[in-house]
Amino acid sequence: MHDRGFSLDKALCDPRNNAVATSLAAYTFAQGLLLVGIAVCPNENPGMHAADMLLWQTVGCALLLIAFKVNDVVLLFHINNTQMLIQNNMAVALLEGGSFIACGIVLRATLTGGGDDGESAYGDAMAFTVLYWILCQVLLIVFAFLNRLITKFDDWDEYKNNNASAGLSSGITLVALAVAMAFPIMYYESIIIFLPIALTATVALIIVRFIVDIAVLPGDRLDSEISKDKNWGAALIEGAVAVGVAFISNLYVPPPGAPYVNPDTPYFDVCGLIEE
Repeated sequence: MHDRGFSLDKALCDPRNNAVATSLAAYTFAQGLLLVGIAVCPNENPGMHAADMLLWQTVGCALLLIAFKVNDVVLLFHINNTQMLIQNNMAVALLEGGSFIACGIVLRATLTGGGDDGESAYGDAMAFTVLYWILCQVLLIVFAFLNRLITKFDDWDEYKNNNASAGLSSGITLVALAVAMAFPIMYYESIIIFLPIALTATVALIIVRFIVDIAVLPGDRLDSEISKDKNWGAALIEGAVAVGVAFISNLYVPPPGAPYVNPDTPYFDVCGLIEE
């Protein structure tokens, strides 16, 4: 976070600028999610557990920083993130923060437990982590662009004009998709199971947006509330419903060992919690 090209300490001490603090807070929270994923299943050897935590926290932070670069180059390629944050652009900060937290949620899932009762080789574990991080990043980016296609306003213009409601709407929906995608990753190492769940979640969240528009906010269209009225409350309602639906969708992920799950499907015995 120090390659922004400005003094982070100075920006954080400026009471007129909350955008930098918002982005940094989301980045820090994402790092905490990494730590939870690593520490949730302690090793019987305290020294090895500490070494594993250091290794995987470093890997996770590196992937989080790469995600940060992806934000700059892909998600906000029409916008100078650094300049916008210095100018206290909360729309950019909220979108960027949502992307950080979404990445943290996914990495927490990939770093929780491990295959073969947690005894997989480091190379296999590294490949698994990077593979699912890439898949989830691609899906998050695709979802972000699909979300822009279904809105009736120019998202980039709203971000540039510091419309916090637009940034909040986009940021929270990224978090919602990450919640839906991350759950099966904790239990399965099968892309055949992961991809249908992730793609279904993507479609479901797009449908949810239309439902919120029609049923939850019948007085005015959601796009109008966000773009014209800059109603961050409407964006918050949209995001809260999306996150709630994502958690509900987790209930329909088949657990390992269920009668309708192929017994040959590879899964993770997370901390030895899955009974035969």
